[in-house]
Amino acid sequence: MVQRRAARYVLRRYERTDSVTSILQELNWQPLQNRRKAIRLTMFYKIVNNYVDIPSDQYLQKPRRYPRRSNFIAQSTDTDTFKYSFFPRTIVDWNNLPPDVAQAKTTSEFKRKAAACLNEQLHY
Repeated sequence: MVQRRAARYVLRRYERTDSVTSILQELNWQPLQNRRKAIRLTMFYKIVNNYVDIPSDQYLQKPRRYPRRSNFIAQSTDTDTFKYSFFPRTIVDWNNLPPDVAQAKTTSEFKRKAAACLNEQLHY
């Protein structure tokens, strides 16, 4: 909602007949939910590859079968509060990434590939 109003404001198109979807596409703005997902996945990538000082072994568990894959076991949750917190939510998104994205060699390569992957799923 905020992004849609901001898009109207930026291009000064306030008429009801102006399509906000076309305005967003014209501005080439990603939906905020995709931007937030990209940021979460980038932080997760940094945690998995030990680029930040967050001990991954405390929060992440590899499956016993195929432990070399880049997937992790999603933690079961009883409450929505925990279900939508960083690790459970991001593990689900991470496991849905193509293997070549999750196994990127550098952070910048990961960001580029993840952005391309999210843009394919883009929806307004």
